[in-house]
Amino acid sequence: MPGELTTIVMIIFHLKLHIHVMVGLSIKLSSKESKLLYKLLVLGPISSYKLAQRENIPSATAWRILKKLAEEGYAKKGYRSFYITPKGLIMLYKEVRDENARTHILQELKEKWKYEGDTQDLKEFIENLIYLIENEQINVNHLCFNYPTALAGFLYPFAERFTERSKKVIAYYLLKMFPSVCLPNSCRAIISINDKGEPYAIAVDCKKNGLKINYFCDELKAFIAKNCQLKTT
Repeated sequence: MPGELTTIVMIIFHLKLHIHVMVGLSIKLSSKESKLLYKLLVLGPISSYKLAQRENIPSATAWRILKKLAEEGYAKKGYRSFYITPKGLIMLYKEVRDENARTHILQELKEKWKYEGDTQDLKEFIENLIYLIENEQINVNHLCFNYPTALAGFLYPFAERFTERSKKVIAYYLLKMFPSVCLPNSCRAIISINDKGEPYAIAVDCKKNGLKINYFCDELKAFIAKNCQLKTT
């Protein structure tokens, strides 16, 4: 147990040393790109030829747009068909204003990311993320949208700029990404020590308060004290 705890405590250094490259970036789709990306969401995997027929546009135009979307990571080419990616879903959420469409996008993203929490958590998370991209100039090319665990690790240093519901998403995937311990009260936590020598949870699934990040509680203090005592005896 002490060795396992030491490993978990050291995780904070990975998170603190995580480097973020900030560059100016304008992300915007053309009306045709938005339309075809939305069709990929609605129709599911579809060939450029069938999509061209359904939309009554030249096959070459459909192929060119889908190929560009795939190159930029908003879509992916499978066997004779294209489908939308998590990055494409987030971009589409940014572009559309229809609430029904946004609900559909969030449901699809929830499924692709295998998120077990509330869709409202994802809604606030995506809206916070879009705000950061547009106002803090985070380069989307450094964000791994297909792997939410990696995305959560990247965004952890920005977590205080997220809403409480958004933080649940970050905590959920951090707990999927890093080793955690089960506390005596059945809470599960990734534990670290702050600059004052106080134990806290980088992320915790608390039985009382739910998913949290940067969380302090007496259970953590007792757990650390007990294990440190075991290590010295």
